[in-house]
Amino acid sequence: MRFRALTDIDLQEFIAVTERRLKCTPQYGALLMSILAVTAKLVEGGRALVSAADRAGEAYYEFAQDLLRVSKNKLDVRHILALYHLALFAEGRSSSAGIASSFLAEAIGLAFATGLHRSTDDFRMDPVTLQIRTRLFWALYSLDVALAYSQGRPALLRLSECSIELPAVVDNGMITKTEILPQPVDSPPVIMAAAVKMIDLYIILEQVLSAINAPLITISQRFDLGFIPRRRSERLARAEMFLDEIEGSLPPYLTKFALPTDPSDNLEFLQSSRVRATLLFVRTLVARQALIDEFEATPPPADHPSDTTLAACALSVDIITTYSRLRHVGFLQYCSFNAVSQLTAASHTLIACMIRNSNLIFEHRPDLLSAIDMLVIFSSRFPSAEAVAHQLVHLSRTLDHNTSSGGASSSEALAIRVLARKMAASPAAGGSPSPHPSSLRPVSPNHDTQPPTQSTQSEQFDYDWLVRTALDTSVPPPVPPRRHSQDRNLPIPNLGPGTPRGFMPLDPSPGFGTSLSPGPNGQPSTADWSNFSFLNDGLFGAL
Repeated sequence: MRFRALTDIDLQEFIAVTERRLKCTPQYGALLMSILAVTAKLVEGGRALVSAADRAGEAYYEFAQDLLRVSKNKLDVRHILALYHLALFAEGRSSSAGIASSFLAEAIGLAFATGLHRSTDDFRMDPVTLQIRTRLFWALYSLDVALAYSQGRPALLRLSECSIELPAVVDNGMITKTEILPQPVDSPPVIMAAAVKMIDLYIILEQVLSAINAPLITISQRFDLGFIPRRRSERLARAEMFLDEIEGSLPPYLTKFALPTDPSDNLEFLQSSRVRATLLFVRTLVARQALIDEFEATPPPADHPSDTTLAACALSVDIITTYSRLRHVGFLQYCSFNAVSQLTAASHTLIACMIRNSNLIFEHRPDLLSAIDMLVIFSSRFPSAEAVAHQLVHLSRTLDHNTSSGGASSSEALAIRVLARKMAASPAAGGSPSPHPSSLRPVSPNHDTQPPTQSTQSEQFDYDWLVRTALDTSVPPPVPPRRHSQDRNLPIPNLGPGTPRGFMPLDPSPGFGTSLSPGPNGQPSTADWSNFSFLNDGLFGAL
């Protein structure tokens, strides 16, 4: 066999290919290491290859930081991408809320410095580079809004200062160095279409959080040239209008909510569920604020829950049901930390509705326990979900099944706010350990625990007891010793026809101890609610 002799043209082509090779700079190496770290932590196949003792994800995580420290070109998009992946890795860890925010803050600062927030018309770059920059900016924005909610802080990015467009809704293969090709009709861009719809929802979410958390009157409004007085209820009503518009514009392949019967439908079902859960999450926050306003303005209903309570309850249950479907087909492994935030918000709102009207306890307690069960599953990847599940288990055991709807409206409102504050408490770094996920076994719906100040014949819930219990943090509840589970796989429950909402009832376990700590006058210590935001579902203890 004879081989063709190398010509000058072949040599020139070889040299050209060699020159186009991507040099392994520190920022490029940091990007690779950060991707490996996220893979080892989040991807099911990656976690199966890494033993708990090796902590390979942590090794990649530390190595990526070392490479970033020696990076000479911090405005390189790979440097910013590495910071983004490091923030993803740090997200949801028990003691790293500040670390995740610091990675994100540095990435956002560099993104503005290199012009990621500006319109692509301002740059002469090829479509591939422009789409990478555009997608990176919106990834940073979405993560910023998600962390702002879970940590109870304002968002760092303000779209009023940005002129960037949304990413092109096409698959990666349609983007070339010269042009963006049209997407084939028979192959819809499911992933990118879902991503852009999620961006739309996060834009609404950012403004909803601002409308709820921001003071109605601020000192800056005195000199605000564009300030238009608008009540919070009007802003939230406008948000509902935009949410209806987004929901109505969903393509058919993003409305596949039924359990898939064919493997080819899995992708559309997963992306449809993610979009739906986020849409319900934003609606739940709006409904929960309306519920709080009702707490403070009207007396409790006599026998039946109000329309506001029913709306908030239905939205919360829809979120839990959406994730229950994903769990049924084993897709929880593809969910990010946003799922923890959304399940937590749904659980908080559901408890608020139960306290507002005790008749809802009988109907929706299984939904609450199902949410707790899924949070326990997520805690293997996101340790901060442990503390949330622990507090929800404690509260689910103290919910009274035999109460009628009664009590003063102000007491109810205070009780709900205290519940949110109690569930926002998570162990700080170096503090007492939280129970292992295997020990957070949700109680059976038939398990009934009476508060100490209420007898079985009582016709009214003792909200004062609830406030005293929730405010007391002097003696933490006993926790069992930690044990490392060797099984990191997400279990898929066997949903039988008699199992309510896909929840597998477990044997009731004894409730956590409660220690009451009265104030100096024999009354519970009062809390300063002026700076407290009910929306701070607090998956972390402190920044």
